[in-house]
Amino acid sequence: MRRDSHRLGVLVCLLGIAVSLAGCSSSCGRSRAPRERGELTAVEKSTIAAFTSGTISRESPIRVAFHEPLAKPEQVGAPLSPSPFRFEPEVAGTAVWAAPDRIEFRPKDRLPDGQAYAASLELAPLFPAGQAPPLARFEFVFGTMRQSFDVGVDGLEAADASDVKRQTLTGRLLTADVEDAPGVEKLLKATHAGRELKVAWVHDDDRRVHKWSATGIERGEAASVVRVSWDGTPIGVDKKDGQDVSVPGLDTFTVAEARAVTAPEPHVELRFTDPLKAGQNLKGLLRIAERDDLRFVVDGSRVEIYGSKGWKGKQTVRVETGVRNVLGYRMKQAKELEGLVTRIRTSLGDRVKDVRITHRLTESPACLVADAHDMSGNLARLLKAAGQPGPASKPILEINPAHPVVLRLVDEQKKFDDWTAVLLDQALLAEGGQLDDPAAFVRRINELMLDMSGNASRIILPG
Repeated sequence: MRRDSHRLGVLVCLLGIAVSLAGCSSSCGRSRAPRERGELTAVEKSTIAAFTSGTISRESPIRVAFHEPLAKPEQVGAPLSPSPFRFEPEVAGTAVWAAPDRIEFRPKDRLPDGQAYAASLELAPLFPAGQAPPLARFEFVFGTMRQSFDVGVDGLEAADASDVKRQTLTGRLLTADVEDAPGVEKLLKATHAGRELKVAWVHDDDRRVHKWSATGIERGEAASVVRVSWDGTPIGVDKKDGQDVSVPGLDTFTVAEARAVTAPEPHVELRFTDPLKAGQNLKGLLRIAERDDLRFVVDGSRVEIYGSKGWKGKQTVRVETGVRNVLGYRMKQAKELEGLVTRIRTSLGDRVKDVRITHRLTESPACLVADAHDMSGNLARLLKAAGQPGPASKPILEINPAHPVVLRLVDEQKKFDDWTAVLLDQALLAEGGQLDDPAAFVRRINELMLDMSGNASRIILPG
């Protein structure tokens, strides 16, 4: 009976995936890229060294640079009136010499999202008296970025090394374009047990990376859930969503998450549900194969594992029951944090940067996340659609070890590669991505459903 229920749960999950794929439309929002102006003419090449083109930040100035200086040093920084720039649609602002060989137009206000512009620059007023310009007017086009954002959840950690009850949830919010702190701070909130949590922010100088932490999470005897939700209305983005993060009960002391960290120094990071007891010797309790060069740094509920011999290949971390929390309680059972993870990673190959276990998922079998120093797939797609080149990076697949789909993989042999491919494709669809080969995805879904129903070789024709 238990086996039948397990299979039914997996089948329902697969049907949900297929429905979500059918409901995915190619009309998802994309910003319109500006039209190309074509290659410069020979005369333009002899005069113009560089100019604004493609998609730019809504706060960027519009620039044209020349091969030769045209302005005197005393003219640099002084406004030009009237402005030699013309825009369609019109833009209010000021033209200045930013350098003897470069002129800029600085908009008075932030430019609107996703707007395409046709621009022209009158050259006669810029050349010294008595010197005729090679061409009367230089025309070019550009557009502004369409703002969007992506929310990442890093995980739970103990707020105080001496208190197992109080937890803090941390994460990052990345914006496609620069954004001011007041608007960003209004779009995300976190709730726990019916109570809204206080969210603190740290904004990077580039105004695109916004780190957040939700404090005041109280662990109870039973497991609970923190709901993180976001609404882009305060920054003019039509995007609403959320994510549930599992909070383990007080009767649970275990490893909540394991991940590889590459910078500033490569190491393995473990996150426990409770702060660890200070001063305990972790040698032999935290093991990676037979390595004897490990060094442990404990920070509350986090343990960083460093190796003096460096890291090569995939690492399997074993956590023994002797590890104690701050109250002196031991883990109830040992954990080996690879095994299945290694099999999935091998199966997916170069489609992912890494595969790792997470306990923050409550209903989903897997999700895609970006490495600490990488851009999320969703934000990279938005930048690409806006004409901005994004850094090339692969996603990290995080799996929920308690989900029926993942549990099935433990003993799966024959269809293991198909299951892992579906797991990755489902995670990609869930974050709003598009499949490279939708037909292969549908084929795998059909074969797996037939296989579970016991009719793998039976073909039913309509009519």
